[in-house]
Amino acid sequence: MTVAEETFIAAGKGMRLDAFEQYIRGITEPDQAERLRHLEQAVKLSPELGRAWMALGREDFDGQQYEQAAEAFAKVDKKDADGLEAGYYRGLSLLFSGNYANAEKAFADVARILPLAEVVNNEGVAVSRQGRDGTELFMQAAADDPSSADYHFNLAVSLKRHGQVPGALNELAQCLKLRPSDAEALQMQAAWKQPAAKSAAPASTTPSTAADPAPDPLERIVRSFDAAAFRQAAQMLDQVDAARLAALAPLDQAQKLAAQAKGFLDRGLLLEAERLYQLAVAADGNCAEAHAGLAQVRERSGDANGARMEAHQALELRPSADAYLVLGRLDLASNHLSEANSDAAAALKLEPASQAAQELNKLVQSKAGH
Repeated sequence: MTVAEETFIAAGKGMRLDAFEQYIRGITEPDQAERLRHLEQAVKLSPELGRAWMALGREDFDGQQYEQAAEAFAKVDKKDADGLEAGYYRGLSLLFSGNYANAEKAFADVARILPLAEVVNNEGVAVSRQGRDGTELFMQAAADDPSSADYHFNLAVSLKRHGQVPGALNELAQCLKLRPSDAEALQMQAAWKQPAAKSAAPASTTPSTAADPAPDPLERIVRSFDAAAFRQAAQMLDQVDAARLAALAPLDQAQKLAAQAKGFLDRGLLLEAERLYQLAVAADGNCAEAHAGLAQVRERSGDANGARMEAHQALELRPSADAYLVLGRLDLASNHLSEANSDAAAALKLEPASQAAQELNKLVQSKAGH
């Protein structure tokens, strides 16, 4: 681990041991009812435990409790490791429960980051179920994974529904080439070719007794989720981001890394935040934001001396409210009221609208008056 030991210890302090125990029991119990009971207890004890919400969502999904599953998957932070998978299964849950508009949005949110074929296909299904044209999405899915018979099937159904019969027959042929025993596709092919055969045949004076052809089927929902493909695509995105980052000047690299680290810090993810702040300092040691961020990480992990050192280094490079706030809170905790008052005033001068600076100032004034 490249992070400080204090950070590693502090990162686990927010975890309730009883909640984590219930989560572990919830993913290991052989009985499904017991798994549900433990997972429900885990999220009750720790509503921020994303892994427990993910596991609970899977249990509800497998039990075809789709509305409950959608609610559980929605509790998983989109930026968590399971965030994209949760978004995908939330879309499926909403789709199966008939909430097509929100299903479309859920799949679109995932597709904006990782537009895999199964995500785009199911977004197209959600669009189609609302009476709109999802052909472009089905085309994209079939182009992304031309070896899937279902994507060609869906594109065929959508094209036929919108009057593009030759294209529909071509896609249906592609589906049957990949899956020759697809009974539904074979039936559709015979029905779609029948009108052309009738129009070519001479007119008959005998009324037809044949039954009207069955209506075209609905597009198929892809239930499977290729987690490995998601991870691979995520790694590719990381590689692209790394290449873009490498093309920047050292200070620009450091500032971009520091901005990413702040996102983790704001969510309380100290390990990830420190790792990125350290990368920022390695890229350019003159990045004030990186040192100010490290000061906040050190403060939260209980390393007062390290926090002071990083805050002073940040202020030497460029004054910032974040660095002054770290020093102000440390001085207040040490009962150095004069220094804390100066720190709070400096932070307010830089950022008058800062709620953290205003709260620190109130605390200092209150303690000084007391």
